[in-house]
Amino acid sequence: MSLPTQILWPIEWKHVEVAIRKVPQYQENVSLEYIIVSPNSLRPLCLYVRTYRLIEVRAFLTRLVPLGIPLFDGVVTISSDGTKRLIPPPIVEQHGKHLVIIDGLHRVYESIQTKQDQIKVALVRGELEKLPADMLKWEEVSVTDQKLPRTKKFRNLDESRFRHINRFIDEEIFVP
Repeated sequence: MSLPTQILWPIEWKHVEVAIRKVPQYQENVSLEYIIVSPNSLRPLCLYVRTYRLIEVRAFLTRLVPLGIPLFDGVVTISSDGTKRLIPPPIVEQHGKHLVIIDGLHRVYESIQTKQDQIKVALVRGELEKLPADMLKWEEVSVTDQKLPRTKKFRNLDESRFRHINRFIDEEIFVP
């Protein structure tokens, strides 16, 4: 989430859902809901939270408040060169009784650090592929300054199961 943006634009859930459904793993046999959960109830996959991403998240969240955009709603950023980027609510999958963070780790981590009781997430459930890595507990997650290769950030990573969220959701973003 880099921040050379000039405009933040809230986007309705129905448009966020259309964008999320472009991810191949979410096109069939799954449901998508916009729900409120406790961030502490979510399970991470990534072993590391990077400090530079936390700085970006804090700056982003600070910019939403004066604009009256609720935290964790879908937002489109439009940079000075006209590039549009959708920042959806954190994307979470339900695997058994666990809700697992697929996208949005740093925002969820920041919400825990700032003691937010509830956040909005995009919940995906149904016939899902196996997770691309081991599900973790928050105690296993560390903060680091290092930029690490994906193979070091996940325990037992299966690259073939990785969800490339950003590769698909930024195409043809609807901005009213």
